[in-house]
Amino acid sequence: MRLHHLREWLLANVDEISLINNLTLPIFSGGYGSTTFFPAAQITRYFPFIASFPEYRYIGVLFNAVGMIFFYAGLRNICNRPAAFLGALLFSTHWYLIYISRVYEIATLIPFFFSIVFYLFTGWLVHARDYLLPLLFFLGGIGLDCYAPPMAYSLSALLVVLLVGALQKTLRWRWILMSLLGLLVAILPFVYVQLFVGNFFGDILANYHHAASPRLQVTLIHLAKPSIFFSTLSELMTFLTLQHCWKPLVLPAITLVLLPIYPVARLRHNRNVFMLALWTYLTLVITFFSPVAAYIQGHFTGFLILYCALLAALLGAAEPICRRLSWPAAMLLVIFSLYWMPIIRQNQHRDVAWLPDYIRAERLATVPVSDGAYLVLKHTPFLQGDDFPVFLCNSTEEIVGSLAALPPQQLRLVIATFNCDIAGAADRLGMIIGKEQRITTLYESYLAEGIAFYFLEEPKGTADTS
Repeated sequence: MRLHHLREWLLANVDEISLINNLTLPIFSGGYGSTTFFPAAQITRYFPFIASFPEYRYIGVLFNAVGMIFFYAGLRNICNRPAAFLGALLFSTHWYLIYISRVYEIATLIPFFFSIVFYLFTGWLVHARDYLLPLLFFLGGIGLDCYAPPMAYSLSALLVVLLVGALQKTLRWRWILMSLLGLLVAILPFVYVQLFVGNFFGDILANYHHAASPRLQVTLIHLAKPSIFFSTLSELMTFLTLQHCWKPLVLPAITLVLLPIYPVARLRHNRNVFMLALWTYLTLVITFFSPVAAYIQGHFTGFLILYCALLAALLGAAEPICRRLSWPAAMLLVIFSLYWMPIIRQNQHRDVAWLPDYIRAERLATVPVSDGAYLVLKHTPFLQGDDFPVFLCNSTEEIVGSLAALPPQQLRLVIATFNCDIAGAADRLGMIIGKEQRITTLYESYLAEGIAFYFLEEPKGTADTS
């Protein structure tokens, strides 16, 4: 599922392009979004035999496969072998965890780092090896450098769990202090970028724009607009649609999320299950109270992996009622993911293979391409030389100026990203869009992006008949 049609599956999406561009930047440059350290770029440099897109995606598949092994090993610390196998099976078949391993960008490495964190957590939980905690937070900090939200939420939740243990005198305070020190050392690159390169509060505010709720100050966005949280969570847990029709899905999604609570209550004296459940649901609560809008499924990655682990722990429980309630949740998780599975059979390279023949048949000397669409298509064999002049999409006026410089008889096809106002530009040029062909390159809730081919025509009755 992770390798099928991997090269031709999707054209490069915006996050993959950003990561590829960061391969040539200095280590502490900040990179895309100015809050990301991109350890993925440093990891990629250790694979010199993989030097082009889309071969980079094989690195993501490799790390996610290793993450699966660590996840299974972590489950074996707290579950019997059949339950651990079923938990790893949930990990391997969930649609989002498959999706994020089939692209190569900042969120790709989170399942890998989080699975190691989970493995160390269960090792500490079962074997009482407190020295694992500083290592856990150090590696989690590297994951936070990759992609901050899911790691920040889960590490914060785990820290709360440990603080409760320290207050109850089941854990020495020195281990919490050493864990915090390990975390601080690991996130120094992230902090450096925030202080000297990026704009932390600016990036948080930018998230409101992605969520269609621009603000002038940092607030608890989900309290003001809970639909952002529940729509993304619903799409993550059920994947029945990405068209933001979340209201019919919210009830089954919430039921799925809360279904393990009763079995956990029955097993409250089982420390392993109780601590895992506490970490799982506290991560979800912190995600809700975050000032960053959970506008994409990746913000829930930590919760999702913990949820799979919790189901595995309950499937291996001795009490029949716990297994009976956990089986439906596990089966529903798999069934909902089946709705996404046909997407892995896409071949977007084939979807744009018609372009050279169309250009020859229409005798087009040039096809204008927006800057964003150029970055998406530059990794295909269809862009050659100056046949594709690049224009900027900063404003409609700028698009009009670029397109107006082309001979009218050549202005038949324009390629641009979804957010490019080609319709407005065509209207000002006295043309209409006869047909539009879209290709989605990013399957995220509020960021479903891609490129579009706009076939322009002159309005009927205005063509030059001379």
